[in-house]
Amino acid sequence: MTSLDTLVAFELLREHGLRVARSKYVDSAEDAISFAERRDAADPRFGPIVLRVAGLPPNWRLVRQFESEAAIRKSYALVAMEAAGSHVLAQSLPSGTDVKIVGEHVRDCDVITIRPPNDHHGTREGTRHMLRHIVERLREMLGEGDLEALDVTVRLHEGAYTIIDAQLIARRAPALRPRLGRHAHDRKEYGFRPSGKQ
Repeated sequence: MTSLDTLVAFELLREHGLRVARSKYVDSAEDAISFAERRDAADPRFGPIVLRVAGLPPNWRLVRQFESEAAIRKSYALVAMEAAGSHVLAQSLPSGTDVKIVGEHVRDCDVITIRPPNDHHGTREGTRHMLRHIVERLREMLGEGDLEALDVTVRLHEGAYTIIDAQLIARRAPALRPRLGRHAHDRKEYGFRPSGKQ
């Protein structure tokens, strides 16, 4: 059994129709600043980010968002020392309430637990619907047979959710489908016709 890499776990969750936080491994303070500035986006703008060691479950109460280049440079140096050979993960996270969903495949049965089970968010119908959606998708992932266990942190915010951390234990590495960029399209679709003589 193997513990999946954080970004591989996020991609697998995305393939199953779940929303995950915008995340990237960064190898320098400048790379982290570029991620915060969203230089590759259609509308570049600086946004607060979190820097943490990939693969370690963070204490989300202690994790701070950094909102300036100076703060990112300073914190990158500290996180990189703590990482000591592991990856530094940059994430753009919404603020909200965290819910942990833990699941495992035990003797042909999928067991999924939500913690905290009686959170004040659970009283709203929309939130219950979102959590049911997430649990069903995770149950499908466990039912496919490759995953043995999962530990997912979901952040509930403004009528939506974002998965901000995921630790997946699999029997073997999953085969992920190659993915085009978010704004890329298959050029043969949508009536595309190359210009010039055909």
